Amino acid sequence: MREGIDSGKGLKTPECFAKAHSNDSKGSEDADAFLAKQNSLDLYSQVRDLSASVLDSETAAELQSHATDTFRAFCPTILDRFLLIAAHPMMHAGQFAVVRRQLGKPFLM
Repeated sequence: MREGIDSGKGLKTPECFAKAHSNDSKGSEDADAFLAKQNSLDLYSQVRDLSASVLDSETAAELQSHATDTFRAFCPTILDRFLLIAAHPMMHAGQFAVVRRQLGKPFLM
């Protein structure tokens, strides 16, 4: 998503990341096919830090400029893209809540 805001300035993910998170691997229970938990947390922090630094450097006019790629249908401006980047982890938190319930784990909230 960051790459779509300013081409060439997005964070490069590890080579294994795209394959591990593609539609072809959904349903996989092979933990070795994915990044280790700490590596995933580190990557998450890097993405968040990059997004925050880019957001801090954008002007109000730049944030209101039109998006230029495939996300434009539901993120018409650069600011909308940043809102999506900020909210996206919460969607996954909701997915984890379902998994936790299926595993009989206690509610977190």
